[in-house]
Amino acid sequence: MIETRSFRYQDRDYRLQAEIVSCGKDLCILVSGGDRPHIGAAALGVWTCGAFNSEKNTATSSVISVPGHKEGQLALEAAEQLSKILKRTVVVTVGIHIKGISPELIDKVVEEFHGLVADLSETLLAR
Repeated sequence: MIETRSFRYQDRDYRLQAEIVSCGKDLCILVSGGDRPHIGAAALGVWTCGAFNSEKNTATSSVISVPGHKEGQLALEAAEQLSKILKRTVVVTVGIHIKGISPELIDKVVEEFHGLVADLSETLLAR
């Protein structure tokens, strides 16, 4: 069964949103925002507990980024973190574009992105 859920965060300068699609036990999470949402990077996080060390809760991740886009690290961190916390395979795509963004606003968007990922993990753990 495929299930879709949405999360939105609005600020006066931008909006971030996450769409979650469940596909069996696995998840696909699309995070987009700003004035031109897109896909800038996609990362796959795989829970590997027991595959290499049965004592540790571990995950591994890989990322593909569109040349010139800077969302790769965000997607990679989110996919690995969510797969480890949720103990499942997770794909995270990220595409956030804000025209003329300042360094200060970049820091704010990154902070909000991490907050969004934390909220997603709490919500999904509660299911």
